Amino acid sequence: MPITVNVGQILAGYTAKTVFEGEEATLIIREFVSSEDGDQFDTRIKGIPNILLSLVPEEQAEELMPVRAMVAILHKDTTATLYLDTIPGDLEPILHIRSKRGFDKGEGVALDDIADVDRLQYKGVHFPDDAGVAVCFRFANRIGFFYDLSPIVSGSNNGPREMDVEAFLGTCICYLSQQHLFQLEEDDWRFLFDSQWFPFIGMKVDTRRQLVERVKARLALDDLLPAVAEETKAHCENLRAKIRQHKVFAPHRAILEHALNEYLEGDYISSTAIVYPRIEGVMRSLHRAGNQNNSATQSTLATAAVTARGSGQRAGTLLLPDKFLHYLRDVYFASFDPNSLAAISRNSVGHGIAQQDDFNLKAATLGLLTLDQMSHFLPDEETTKDAN
Repeated sequence: MPITVNVGQILAGYTAKTVFEGEEATLIIREFVSSEDGDQFDTRIKGIPNILLSLVPEEQAEELMPVRAMVAILHKDTTATLYLDTIPGDLEPILHIRSKRGFDKGEGVALDDIADVDRLQYKGVHFPDDAGVAVCFRFANRIGFFYDLSPIVSGSNNGPREMDVEAFLGTCICYLSQQHLFQLEEDDWRFLFDSQWFPFIGMKVDTRRQLVERVKARLALDDLLPAVAEETKAHCENLRAKIRQHKVFAPHRAILEHALNEYLEGDYISSTAIVYPRIEGVMRSLHRAGNQNNSATQSTLATAAVTARGSGQRAGTLLLPDKFLHYLRDVYFASFDPNSLAAISRNSVGHGIAQQDDFNLKAATLGLLTLDQMSHFLPDEETTKDAN
């Protein structure tokens, strides 16, 4: 059973900077921090979470401490409902994920099997729209702390919360599990795109980490190609299963499977020549299935590929939807100068000016990884319209 404590006051948040008596202060009333944030994290944890835990009756505190995870619902009447992981059955986390492969019931799931996290839910816990929330949780040996006091703090419009707390907590889990992905800056992304690379979800977690490290150090990314190619070959049957199962792929199934076969047999010229134009074909199927009113330009086709599932474009997830959209527009659909040598792209392949030596392992691998990344943005089968 959760514990109800009397806070006796509205917890209004944290000051954005040091202020003196009588000075105007800016309050932070919604925030997520992690144990990787050093002093800022320590300050936050010593605030609201410690205040709430200090209110647990002494006779219960001895039995329940130390707490490793907590959900607090802060009500406008200055009481708070505490769910603690040390109360048996009181704080059972349920992680809703998108998987990279199929699973049998009861089969173990590794971090490398997770394509994305949709939401973090706690069994029996409801996050009211008119109450403040504070959540401390652990994942991948890191600690996260999220709070949102906007519904109870005077001056913050005091209206109901519009955000989906469970979905946002899912993005927090993504951050804790692969924090390095979210620390890339704009010049890092440009270096990635100039090298034609992307931290594809089809890579293993450690490989994505190595890619980010090489980007930060401005080292050659192609040095990772042998390892990435081996991972891609091992993942081909999972991609083949998705191609066979989802109706969006139906008009392209035989051709895409042929591209997979050629890749596995080492014919990278054929695999590259097949997969690059057919990726656009899948985009066009998605564009038609979504009953898009806009014309099928390359920009709108890329958008259709990333927004096909609707919530799939939610920022802060492991699929990096906003950056992948830029990758499709800037790298996959890269323009070219007909008077200069052109790198592999949909346009250079389609117009027959891509250099023949570039129809190689790298091009074929990146093409299949792009297709695989797109497959994770597809709408659930039952909500997909006929794509033929």
